[in-house]
Amino acid sequence: MSGKVIVVCGIGGLSRLEPEASTLLRVLHGLRGWDPLDGHQVLEDLANVLDSQAPEEHELDELDRRLRVTVRQLANIALATDQQQQSVAELIEWAHLLCSEVRPGGYWQAVGQLRRLGWLTSALLEQLPKVAAQLESAA
Repeated sequence: MSGKVIVVCGIGGLSRLEPEASTLLRVLHGLRGWDPLDGHQVLEDLANVLDSQAPEEHELDELDRRLRVTVRQLANIALATDQQQQSVAELIEWAHLLCSEVRPGGYWQAVGQLRRLGWLTSALLEQLPKVAAQLESAA
């Protein structure tokens, strides 16, 4: 793909890239499947799963799906830094473990797993300012 130049505006300013076709296809595929992080929905989901009153049984599937998506999004944001802190690395490992688990069949076991996903989501959200600071200092 020589001769094609892309100008990218990032945190550190403008950069010139001459990407390979396979790289562009991979990026395009990622962008097509990307959903932005909905902070309002995340906080609402956290309130639902971490409240002293457990969510109703008919809400469990949708809360589970949304929290798993959120955990993956937040883990990917945290992975954007080259120099990860130990705490972030541990959270990412916990995210991989929790997201690979099958949702338990029993109501209270499912609520327990949702609450673990909620605690993990909350911990990952707390790391966002640190990740942003690392990205800015690297630029």
